[in-house]
Amino acid sequence: MAADFLVRFCEGRDCMDKQQREYIHHLMLQYSDAMVRLTYRRVGDWHLAEDLVQETFLTACCKSERVCGHKKPVAWLFETLNNLTLRESRRFYHTEVSIEDIAAVCGINRSYFGKIFRNSIGRSPQEFLMNYRMVKATELLKLTSLSIADVGSAVGYENQLHFSRAFKNIYGISPREWRKQNK
Repeated sequence: MAADFLVRFCEGRDCMDKQQREYIHHLMLQYSDAMVRLTYRRVGDWHLAEDLVQETFLTACCKSERVCGHKKPVAWLFETLNNLTLRESRRFYHTEVSIEDIAAVCGINRSYFGKIFRNSIGRSPQEFLMNYRMVKATELLKLTSLSIADVGSAVGYENQLHFSRAFKNIYGISPREWRKQNK
């Protein structure tokens, strides 16, 4: 990931001094590749992962005093990246896209789309999406300390009870029990 955007972003800004700018630049050079790889594993899109890491460092520039004065600046960076990633996942999962919408984009009717999808993937589009959300939920349960409600919300369930029921239907145990067994 190119670090020159940070230099361009910080030029002419009075929000941080030279020492803060150099320190954040050093953190970026040292940690950005690992942060992109970690984020890619969570979001599955390399460009999105790079954008989220870039946004993390832009946030660090805007809050340079907080970062540079933090006892654990690397932890601050990863927490900020985690929050940005969760925000992005919420935006993705809360986008109401219907099977009809997808079929229309493909130029075919809903039932034919469902048939093609099932024949190709082995499950219905609804089953696929439910499974995908639950896989993402297990990643969040394992990799973060988010509450069960926040994990559910991050994967598109505003109601914790609905999330827990759906999770238990797929994994046979509650999200809390799954986390205990897999942390």
